[in-house]
Amino acid sequence: MAISISALIRPWLDELDGMGWLNFRNHRLYSLRYVRDVTISPELLQAAVQFWDPEVHVFRFGFHELCPTMEEFHAYLGGFDLDIPVVPVYGIGYAEILSRKLGLSNNAARSMMEGGVINIARLISQFRPEGFALCLSILAAFLFVRADGQANSALVGVAMQIEERKDVTPMVLAETLIGLDGVQAGQTNVFEGSALLLQTWICDKANLLEAVPRNSIHETQGFVQRDFQEFHGNIQGWVQVLSRLTEETISWRLSLA
Repeated sequence: MAISISALIRPWLDELDGMGWLNFRNHRLYSLRYVRDVTISPELLQAAVQFWDPEVHVFRFGFHELCPTMEEFHAYLGGFDLDIPVVPVYGIGYAEILSRKLGLSNNAARSMMEGGVINIARLISQFRPEGFALCLSILAAFLFVRADGQANSALVGVAMQIEERKDVTPMVLAETLIGLDGVQAGQTNVFEGSALLLQTWICDKANLLEAVPRNSIHETQGFVQRDFQEFHGNIQGWVQVLSRLTEETISWRLSLA
């Protein structure tokens, strides 16, 4: 089995100290520092799919309908005010952008993006975890996961806009909801988009996370730094947990302590 991009880049990310992450804060992906090592539970996500209605894009827990919102995903990423969104860009040369951002020759940039995918293994072997290379890798590993495990070359355009301080949240949310549709329809068992943020949202709504005090400097740090409780169970066990959610037990607001 091929190693996932998230597993591939974790040792690379461990080279970053606090200042390294702080320098990356302008990319508005800073909060991934705190949740990058969270283990994804396929059983929990597969259980949640059974409550997903792809027609109206909501989870139905009993008589209650819930759906992740941009504001919630934005908070999980540690963003500030919602800003100009990142949008798909066409008709631009991804190789030329990669060449300029990373200081590569055009031929070297093209060879790193053969077949419409970015060679993340080569990227992390040639560059330090900073700047454009770090942004591309984080996007591929945690926010725009593909069923085939590859990193789409279109992420170059996304990373370029993030450096322009545009907000990637709407695109991440859209890809995640589309990914839910795909799993629910039986097209794949891989949650495309961001399974990490989706699992965080489910655990938050179901009160399966322990809160920690809010940090007065970074408003959302109280959420992203909370200790993730460890749960072990099969799909049916998770279905029972989610089936018991009621108006009183659902967390209707972001659980920032």
